[in-house]
Amino acid sequence: MTHKTLVEIANNLNAKTYSSYEITQDTIADIKARDPMYNSFISLSEDLALNQAKAADERIKAGNHDIFTGIPFAHKDLFCTQGHATTAASKMLANFVPPYESTVGKRLLSAGAVCVGKTNMDEFAMGSSNENSHFGIVKNPWDLKAVPGGSSGGSAAAVAAGLVAAATGTDTGGSIRQPASFCNLTGIKPTYGRVSRFGIIAYASSLDQAGPMCQTAQDAAIMLNAMAGFDEQDSTSVNQDTEDFTADLNNCRSRAEGFGTEVKRRIMVGTYALSEGYYDAYYVKAQRIRRMIKEDFAKALSEVDVIMGPVAPTPAFDLGSNTKDPVAMYLEDIYTLSANMAGIPAMSAPAGFVKGRPVGLHIMGNYF
Repeated sequence: MTHKTLVEIANNLNAKTYSSYEITQDTIADIKARDPMYNSFISLSEDLALNQAKAADERIKAGNHDIFTGIPFAHKDLFCTQGHATTAASKMLANFVPPYESTVGKRLLSAGAVCVGKTNMDEFAMGSSNENSHFGIVKNPWDLKAVPGGSSGGSAAAVAAGLVAAATGTDTGGSIRQPASFCNLTGIKPTYGRVSRFGIIAYASSLDQAGPMCQTAQDAAIMLNAMAGFDEQDSTSVNQDTEDFTADLNNCRSRAEGFGTEVKRRIMVGTYALSEGYYDAYYVKAQRIRRMIKEDFAKALSEVDVIMGPVAPTPAFDLGSNTKDPVAMYLEDIYTLSANMAGIPAMSAPAGFVKGRPVGLHIMGNYF
């Protein structure tokens, strides 16, 4: 089953090439056999997954299913899962078993998807390389000497390795898009409020947003269809109808003018200084700056459809190379953080390779 897309698996399930139970068994066996190389999973939910697969097969047999029914996926271990441990990659939560399911989890399970386990991450989502986990570092399947990105690095590595076709991620300042870029995936941070945050362990509630991580834009759109929607349990959830995100996938035209290699060579990123303490004194100023960022994006996006650029300053860097350089690690999110500040949707799309390591194209759009 290695490297089959979500759509390919759905077609095979419909064609009765195999059952959801069979592919779930194979997926779990494959994770057990190959994941020690990557360490992308913290835990497997074997019994729960096989029961979900049995139910999915019944739905498919009865014709009461959609495209996601019966397909194995993985949750970043920040999503609360009823009856299965949710650790946030921390020793403090190593034995925490939530009594409820996150809204995103409920939506995916309602669609008939099969959760095979929880993926590794930077502890409490604090990191950009997936080297900060109680459960060990995660390695990039494209190059085992490289980081997979963070904090959703386990989800990115699991999909890139072909262990699952889809995984959830969360993005506070680039934590879906940067690992998607490093692992040659499509990863989407939706508009803030588009996907419920209920049942997700928060890093920064005013910035966090959950989204899909998949091999293709089509897969990501299908997964986002299942994840998105208003949730009255989340006070930041936007009460707005969700369209079919797959509807216009093949209607895109692009044009680039006046952009040559010399421009790319001449871009520089300024230096940033971080202050600590006096949180209340800085908060109002920060909110004013955030409003200015929103206004700048609103002006720009009134004139163009999307804004494109790099996801990160570099391709995936070597394991351990930035752990003692907090500024270098901080700058890994420098191109992605502004979308979280403004709350606009943004994504990483595969854009090729540099010295064998993937790079992503960053695409930012207007609200919703």
